[in-house]
Amino acid sequence: MELIDDLKKSSVKIIPELEQLKARRSELEQELLKVNATIERHESDLTKLPNVIRQKKQEMSVKVREGKSIHKDLEKIVGTAKEHEKALADIDSICLNAVKIIDDALGL
Repeated sequence: MELIDDLKKSSVKIIPELEQLKARRSELEQELLKVNATIERHESDLTKLPNVIRQKKQEMSVKVREGKSIHKDLEKIVGTAKEHEKALADIDSICLNAVKIIDDALGL
């Protein structure tokens, strides 16, 4: 009889523990769902990386070509400015020589 009483009492102990374990299992299942979703997101991101890298390389190449083109244009502008300065200096020199010749001819 005592054995039967002990078995009846043990079910009283087991039931609350079983409920706690079921609740814990439910929490763990929810956490597992979140972890699986995060894993799927990361895997998806990893599969997208090669295309994103390729796109960024193309964008960078375009920017480098634009930079080189701008640099060449600047070199042309700088060269042109120097050429203009020299031409203006030559013109000034010619004008000054002409004025001197005229002054000398007129005796001024």
